[in-house]
Amino acid sequence: MSYRNFVYPILKISPVFGSVVMDEYVLTMDFYLPLYHINCLEEMEYYFTDDLDSHHFSEDSLNCNRIKNFPDVNVCPCVINAVNETYTRKLNIKLDAILFSIITCELKNSKIFRSNVLSNFYSFSRKRYAGQRSTCPLCERLLWILYVSVYLQFPIKNIIDHKWNKKLELMLMERCELENAMAWLSTLGGAFSALGDYFEDC
Repeated sequence: MSYRNFVYPILKISPVFGSVVMDEYVLTMDFYLPLYHINCLEEMEYYFTDDLDSHHFSEDSLNCNRIKNFPDVNVCPCVINAVNETYTRKLNIKLDAILFSIITCELKNSKIFRSNVLSNFYSFSRKRYAGQRSTCPLCERLLWILYVSVYLQFPIKNIIDHKWNKKLELMLMERCELENAMAWLSTLGGAFSALGDYFEDC
């Protein structure tokens, strides 16, 4: 049976490059957002319809949300509370930095891809973390929460765009020549101006 039928998975993803911890992200079926965006939603007011699976912002908060370029997603307070709690379920993985960048773009744009990633994480770790779940009293969803540390590594082979580099090289050379010409013109202009101070015929 798929997790989609009875569990709502939440992943808190923390990319680490060298010794630097980068911006953390929250991954669910509905969205892939930076953690600080989720924390900003704490200040907003919520109201609930009779349908427990439908959660909406108040009208003022929704307008504020759109102004700040938040995606139009339904976020239950249980998600906000879950991503800020202390995690006992942790998983460490190593990943190529370029590959992680590509995966991040796909997680933002594709719900199917988010679903498949969550399904794989759940299948991999459900036996290890059996029984470590919680139920939201508001939406009555069974939450499954996992903290994932992604240790980014330098790519084995750097990807170099030679065609674009040739264009940049041409633009850089043109700019250098232009700067050099402008410098000479500025110098000559200053010289003629100085000559005019001493010679009336100049």
